[in-house]
Amino acid sequence: MAKSGILLTILVVLMLFIGCVGVARSTSSKPLAESSLVYKFIENGEKVVFTFDEKSQGKSSVSSVNIAGTFNQWNSSSVDWKMEKTGKRVWELTVPADKACIPGNSGYAEFKFVVNGNVWVDPLPTTPAGYTFKKNNLIVFAEEGEDIDEIVAEIIEAEKIAKTAKRAGDFNPENEDDRKTIANFRLVPGTKLFRSYNPCRASRDYDGEVNRLAYVNEFLESNGIKSIISVSGVYENPPKYIVSEYVQAIVDGGNFFHSEPSYESVYFESDSADFGNLIKGIVEFIIDFNHEAPFLVHCKIGTDRTGVVSAMLAALCGTTWENICVDYQKSNEAGIEEYRSRKLLQYSFENMLKMKLVDAGDLKAAVANYFIDNGYLSSLQIAALEQKLKQ
Repeated sequence: MAKSGILLTILVVLMLFIGCVGVARSTSSKPLAESSLVYKFIENGEKVVFTFDEKSQGKSSVSSVNIAGTFNQWNSSSVDWKMEKTGKRVWELTVPADKACIPGNSGYAEFKFVVNGNVWVDPLPTTPAGYTFKKNNLIVFAEEGEDIDEIVAEIIEAEKIAKTAKRAGDFNPENEDDRKTIANFRLVPGTKLFRSYNPCRASRDYDGEVNRLAYVNEFLESNGIKSIISVSGVYENPPKYIVSEYVQAIVDGGNFFHSEPSYESVYFESDSADFGNLIKGIVEFIIDFNHEAPFLVHCKIGTDRTGVVSAMLAALCGTTWENICVDYQKSNEAGIEEYRSRKLLQYSFENMLKMKLVDAGDLKAAVANYFIDNGYLSSLQIAALEQKLKQ
């Protein structure tokens, strides 16, 4: 009995040790310790402390400070993100890192301080380059094996792209690849599914927007698109929407699926029933024998909702994660002052699967099992999808 007790004690200690190692590894980070940053990591990267100093921020008569960002969908009045005054003109809030490190378009958590309920505060001029993105603060950290300097350099380059509005003169209209870039039109790797900018509505008032819809419709016809999946809703009346005869024929023929999920729902609520049913509806539309390939999926600019939906369908068809990400980030080339990091897409997948992709193993199996185990799709439907999109 004594020996059994000793062995049991040793086993418990080993289990606790292994558990602690697992936690340390999953939360490991190497934040830059800069006094000019408005946050810091503590407890081995497990928590984030936000600090708002009225003096350095140039604010007076401050009665409240909240934090709004990608982690709370920019809610400026969330009680969970209300800061407490901890000293003379200094406010603080400490939260778990997992709660704070929810990525935005940059691939990292983006946030602003909101003073007195309605004054949104831009980052300090002293904030180091690479720690802001389009006038938002960033929570920048490196996971195990990543280099913080390389990450910062990538963010700086990403912001340049995000601030670039390409003009008509930046493209050669005689070049098919340039026209496809303007139209954000391409084949999703590993499938017979095309993706594009909205074929019926312009969303950016840029010089480079000239002929964009014409190019989208050109490639719709030249690639013989027979069925359309719109994740930005129906085509409304002109002049807001201009529907070509070719597209109208597809709609009138019943080869048109439409839904209107939000940006937030496809990235931050990918584990919800709404998102699961969205993918279910799209898959059922595709595998219906009445709807012929090739298929096109689009939203407004063909980046977010289109990007996530096409990525999920590509994963179910066996496309590798690397190829999915390369395709996802091609939208950055359109030059419409937008940028999306692959880390944002990765968050959508990991939030849905409740595991890191590095731990998921076979991506196709992991995604398929999620939709099967949660009752959205059957293995036969997924097999039919793959056959339909890859035949």
